[in-house]
Amino acid sequence: MKRFGCRGGLNISIPDTGTYARVAIYHALAHDAYCNIEVSCDVKAFIAEKRHLTPSAIFLELLKRDPTTELEQWQIAHHWASICQDQWRRSDDQVESARKIIAEHPDAIPIELDGELGVTALAFLVKECAESLNTGVVELAMDSTWKTNKLGFETYGLVGEVNGQAAPLGFLITSLGALAESGAKTRLLRSVMRALRVHCPNVRFTLSDKDASEINACHEELPDSKHQLCYWHAIRYLEQRLAEDTPPAAYDGRVPHGEFAFVDPTWGPSVDNGHVVEAFTADDADPAPAPGPFKPVIEEQETDMKHDWLDYQKPDALRNMEKEQRTL
Repeated sequence: MKRFGCRGGLNISIPDTGTYARVAIYHALAHDAYCNIEVSCDVKAFIAEKRHLTPSAIFLELLKRDPTTELEQWQIAHHWASICQDQWRRSDDQVESARKIIAEHPDAIPIELDGELGVTALAFLVKECAESLNTGVVELAMDSTWKTNKLGFETYGLVGEVNGQAAPLGFLITSLGALAESGAKTRLLRSVMRALRVHCPNVRFTLSDKDASEINACHEELPDSKHQLCYWHAIRYLEQRLAEDTPPAAYDGRVPHGEFAFVDPTWGPSVDNGHVVEAFTADDADPAPAPGPFKPVIEEQETDMKHDWLDYQKPDALRNMEKEQRTL
């Protein structure tokens, strides 16, 4: 931070009563004048003239006109948003404004959601993608973003895979308050998937991250579809867990065995903090197949091995190899 030798001082006096404070600040020498970074009137007019462009494109045009400007791109974007907000702002309430835009837009299909205590939500389908792709959507992915705006809303996106390309099918925007009941998010996602299933009935595969609400919604609305975690999220989760310097959780093999019969109920972690109580015996598990008879190397393979040795070893390689075989 740049400092200036102004020989100034700051004095704060608080009397014994403590009802007020006296603050005195003084400078012996004046500071350097601050650089004025306010957006000037001519720049505001320039932004208004170029409002059809994106803020980044306007900023590049401004740099061409004035390469020495002290303005930054975020200032251009802020003023551009204030000028263009009439195009998307229908109300001072963000949620009500979004609902009106969705209702007005011809390419959006509003979704009626059941009311949830302590939950604010709105959802819609992208009409062009949902209706045109229709039965061609076989793979459906779901993901979310946190703190989409200043109010902290979450945005869930439903994306279909068609011919190796991703197509946006629908969105859910929601915010859960302190009074929200358990499972509210799952019920909202189910409503969106139920509406999407009308247009895309052939979904056979679903993908998501490890969000339990997303996984449960996919299982409940598309029970015949195969669900799997996103590969990137699965690898990231494993790396995070393996990096933790904490003991593993207690493992009870009976729990997974009750759901999947092929899991050995007698298996236990190789490292455990305590004694592993075996509630099952070996007879309870499926017996392992008996080992088969020993099969020596067949004659053709042995001949190939001899040739390989003869190609790369000394002339007496065959005699040495046969000697080693007799020793073994």
